[in-house]
Amino acid sequence: MLLSLVDALESDDRMSWQMAKQLTADRRKMMRKVRTDYLEMDTPPQQRDLIDVLQITNAVEDAFFILSSMEQEFGAYSLSGANGSP
Repeated sequence: MLLSLVDALESDDRMSWQMAKQLTADRRKMMRKVRTDYLEMDTPPQQRDLIDVLQITNAVEDAFFILSSMEQEFGAYSLSGANGSP
């Protein structure tokens, strides 16, 4: 994901920015589903495992949020021609 964002910054073409946008899209629903699926397992999770799942899925959500914010900020700046290109 980060490499696709770097590639879009370097190549500065619409296709690269579209790919970066797709790869850095919001993943909150996906992480919520992981949590729900884990909690609904036949065997109840142990407290330590539950804490791990919550910490990992929260970290993933945060990472995607940051990358998505970067894509929105830099993509809009770059494609608007504000980077000095004609």
